[in-house]
Amino acid sequence: MQICKAVSKDFWEEFWQDESVSSPLREFFFDDILNSLPYSKDKTMIELGCVPGDNLVHLYNLLGYKPEGIDYSDKTEFVKKRLERFGITDAGIIKADIFSYEFEKEYDLVFSQGLVEHFKDPTAVLLKHKELAKPGGWIFIAVPNFRYFHYLARFIADRDNLKKHNTLLMSARRLKRYIKQIGIEIIYCGYHGDFKFWLMDRKTDKLSMFRKELVWKAAGTIEKLYRYRFLKGRKTPFFSPWVVLLGRKPFLAGEKKQ
Repeated sequence: MQICKAVSKDFWEEFWQDESVSSPLREFFFDDILNSLPYSKDKTMIELGCVPGDNLVHLYNLLGYKPEGIDYSDKTEFVKKRLERFGITDAGIIKADIFSYEFEKEYDLVFSQGLVEHFKDPTAVLLKHKELAKPGGWIFIAVPNFRYFHYLARFIADRDNLKKHNTLLMSARRLKRYIKQIGIEIIYCGYHGDFKFWLMDRKTDKLSMFRKELVWKAAGTIEKLYRYRFLKGRKTPFFSPWVVLLGRKPFLAGEKKQ
């Protein structure tokens, strides 16, 4: 399995090292899409790449599904403690690689955020989403949109992080093409969210700080424009921060849709 250059387990360990069990929940961006799914305490879900665990908390509160997650990071024990802090004591958190672990069941919802774009060829990881879904189960994939303005800003101020992503996949048209090829029914595939910008660069030298200040000023201007009625809520490949897919694994012959 090919992974984009410089993305390694060590990278993720360093990335999550400052996370605290007591930190407030990170923002969740997809309620408006996922609230179309039925609420049920009898259904199950799994997040592929589940550190730090915040998505599972949000999904549990939104949908009620029994949460499970898998990640090859050493922070899986942290995820369990994080979920317990928010009252979830029965989550199944697995420390393993999704391609080598032998799963014993299928799920009503398979979720990932910020995972598939780290693969040069995303076919296998997309197929894993389909494989883990029950017939008729939902598949939700969120990919950051590092194209257009986001690409230019990161090329200027966050180039090392940009290299860790398959930006070719950050296109609704291209993602849709992959999804159709592997036989997932598309419910929605498109750009999502008002303008939102972030950087992962931690350099503090003068040139890096100048570059970051420059792009933050540009991002601040765009964010102000999005407060106006004619832009607010507009989903666009130029500024929206996410490309998202909500899909469904086909039912078996003779089964009825629920």
